[in-house]
Amino acid sequence: MINQKLKWIKIAPGNNSLMIPVYSIGCGQPSIALTCSVHGDERASLFIINNLINKLKILNSIDGTVNIIPTANPSAQYINNRVSFVDQKDLNRVGKGNVSGSYTEKVGAKLFDFLTNCDLVINLHEFGMCSPVTAVYMNVGDETVKRKIIDSILTFSPDIVWVIKANTSTDSIYNSTLDSAIAKAGIPNFPVETSSSYYISDSDIDKVSNGIINVLNLMGIIESPIKKQKEKQRILSFYRKQVFSDYTGIWEPEFCNFQFINKNTYIGKITTIPEFETIDIKSKAEGYLMNYRKRQFVSIGESIYSIGESAEIFR
Repeated sequence: MINQKLKWIKIAPGNNSLMIPVYSIGCGQPSIALTCSVHGDERASLFIINNLINKLKILNSIDGTVNIIPTANPSAQYINNRVSFVDQKDLNRVGKGNVSGSYTEKVGAKLFDFLTNCDLVINLHEFGMCSPVTAVYMNVGDETVKRKIIDSILTFSPDIVWVIKANTSTDSIYNSTLDSAIAKAGIPNFPVETSSSYYISDSDIDKVSNGIINVLNLMGIIESPIKKQKEKQRILSFYRKQVFSDYTGIWEPEFCNFQFINKNTYIGKITTIPEFETIDIKSKAEGYLMNYRKRQFVSIGESIYSIGESAEIFR
C-alpha cells in the first residue's frame, strides 16, 4: 500500500490555528513539491491536485515523495482573498521570506525552507482570465538549473509557455517571486497558470494532472501509464503583454480563440458607464491571444486580454 501522511508546518511559535498543511504520498527520494493557493483566491489548483491524487492512489508503487501543499497561504485562502488579511502583502512577492519579518514574510520563509529541500517544485496558479494551460519559464538560476527547468516544462507539455523578461519594466516584478528565489537557491521549478476555478474545463484539469504525472515519470518517482511527450517537441513560447482598458463599463469579448491574430483584429466591445456608448476593442498589435477576460464590468486600467510576442527558448 502506498504511504500517505499529513503533516503541518507551523508558521510561528504560539500560532496553532494558521499552519501550512503538507499532504505527502510515497516516501524517500527523489521528492517533488506542488503548491496551491499561494494567492488565497486561486482555487483551480485544488481541483487539479484532487484529480492527481486520485490517479496516484491507484498505482502499485511510488519510488519517491510527492509533497502537496493545498494551502500555501492559510489566512488568505480562508477569506478567499489574494493576500493575507493580516498584513495585506503578496506571498509571491516576498521572495525567500524573512523569519523576522511580517506575517506573510514569515510564511514565505517557511515555504522557502521546505521547498528548497525538494528536488523539483511546481507552483500552481491561475489567471483572472480565460487561458490555455500555461507553464511559466522564469529564466532564473544557473545554467544547470535552467536546463532542468526546460526539460521539466517540455515533459509537462503545456499548451504554451510564458517566458519572463526579467529586465523589462513590466516583468521586473517577477524578480521577487518565490519561484525566482527557489531557482536562485538551485532548485528547479516552474509555475503553471490556468483559467480560474470558475472557468477551467475538465479537460484542462486533466491535462495539468497528466503533465505532473509525466514530470514524476521523468524524475523516476513513478512509472507513468500516460504516454510521455517527446522532449524535442515544439512548444509555443511567448513574452506576454497585457492590454488594459481605456474605459469603464461592460466588457464583452467576442473573439475567444487562442491563436495568432493580426493588428486591428476585433476582440470585443465595451459599453461605457454611465454613457452607454459602445466601443469596439481591436488588437493593438499582432501576436498570440494568450488570455482574455470573460464578460464582466471593468474599470479604466484593468487588463482585458494579453498578446504574446514569440520567444525562441522553446523552439
